[in-house]
Amino acid sequence: MIKKTKRKKVIHCNLSEIYSSIAYNPDTVVIIHAPKSCSHIVYNGLLNSKRKIFLKYRGDVPTVEDNLFVTCMSDKEAIFGGEKLLERSIETVIESKHPKCVVVVSGCAASVIGDDAQSVCDKVEKKYNVPIIFIPGSGFMSVQVKEGLLLTTEYLYNKLGNTAKKDKDKNLALILGLNKYQLFDWEFAEIKRLYQYFGYSKFLLPPSGLSVEEWNNISSASIIGVYAPTIEKLKEYNKFMDDLAQRLSIPNIKNRLPLSITDTYSYITELGKVLGMEEIAKDAVATEEKRLASCFEHYKEILSGQKCALALGHPLKFINVKELLNIFNSVGTEVTKIILLNDLTDANVNEYQKYFIDLGINIKIVNEEMVDECYCSDELIVTSIFNEKFKRQFYFRRKRIGIGGVEVLLSKLSETMINNRRLGHE
Repeated sequence: MIKKTKRKKVIHCNLSEIYSSIAYNPDTVVIIHAPKSCSHIVYNGLLNSKRKIFLKYRGDVPTVEDNLFVTCMSDKEAIFGGEKLLERSIETVIESKHPKCVVVVSGCAASVIGDDAQSVCDKVEKKYNVPIIFIPGSGFMSVQVKEGLLLTTEYLYNKLGNTAKKDKDKNLALILGLNKYQLFDWEFAEIKRLYQYFGYSKFLLPPSGLSVEEWNNISSASIIGVYAPTIEKLKEYNKFMDDLAQRLSIPNIKNRLPLSITDTYSYITELGKVLGMEEIAKDAVATEEKRLASCFEHYKEILSGQKCALALGHPLKFINVKELLNIFNSVGTEVTKIILLNDLTDANVNEYQKYFIDLGINIKIVNEEMVDECYCSDELIVTSIFNEKFKRQFYFRRKRIGIGGVEVLLSKLSETMINNRRLGHE
């Protein structure tokens, strides 16, 4: 019997996310104002980022210059303050590395003792005439690590991108909420493909990968879009987007980048409405519908008659179960049961059970501890959380942008099914 556990809210440190989001920005250095022990958090974050990049590029991994520094606060600074240490650190980095931009991020220790890092940055900036951006990165101030991406975008834009330009580039779009170097090629291609219906061919994904010159060019963009994994996160970004759109005098798309089939159609429709291109949007939706139908027809030849179980371990707000079931049904794959994993809290389980009742689905729904036999079964387990106990499993990404996301899902699922048949599994 597997003991039922509860998902706990974990307080994350923003340092890692902040650095990962700007690690590949040319001519930019990052100084963490914190004890030396904090550096492992940032370094591990970078390692995780590089792992994702490696999986994406299969060896063609962008290199990161020696652009990360830590002030190494000690007991002395904890007692008497660390502002002098920070000042010396910034000056040393500028004189040795000659960056075009310096980003200073405070850790929890610096915030607790009340170091006025902003004043230090302003002082050194005047001395060297190099833009220095201070970002408060204290982990205890937040419970969501992704806030680091939004914080970085806001602070860097206010310093580097807040320049008024009358001339707008009708081909340039800003897409917020994504780390360019953690995107798979097909994800970025799907974003570009949706916008290309309306003539967009150039894209900036602040804050990742942007040079100082590109930050200065942000104000020439003609539209703003955003990725957000949840509705709550969309609300956070919409507040910043509204302000940014007003400053730049350009429209912004309130909808998040489409993470479902229906969202894809509504996103295209909204783009057309905002841009005054409703007829182009209608044609684009029709094209996407044909593409989806062709996709289903293609993979039905491989997946029709197959069976699988669906194992869910993330809260309902992260997974569109109805769409997943519709996709399986469209290609002729039968979902024999739905397994609610122990990673879910009791509240999560109750929400799922009510959701399934409202959907009126006729599929057996069980808890993880009730189906120990599934661990050794030859039946394929399609799961949102990798579980070593599953003999045969297919891990699906919760994030699937546009119709291209459906194509990738079915392509990977087909590959798994074919490989299992080759191994003698039916």
